[in-house]
Amino acid sequence: MTEAPHAVFWDMDGTIVDTEPFWMAAETRMVESFGGEWTHESALQLVGKGSRTPPKSSAMPGFDSRWTRSCSR
Repeated sequence: MTEAPHAVFWDMDGTIVDTEPFWMAAETRMVESFGGEWTHESALQLVGKGSRTPPKSSAMPGFDSRWTRSCSR
């Protein structure tokens, strides 16, 4: 019989693997696919927040409604 682990470590904040650069690249591709423009500063607005958190409108003028619709699917 296999014994259950005593603990599980979830690496959700880059403690073991720094995944933020990959996530930022994915955000950039997604925003550009909707015709938006994504800067490094735009991406930094979302660091540490959930993926359904819309960026401030100053990051992408005119893009907010499309972002909201894509996240609500």
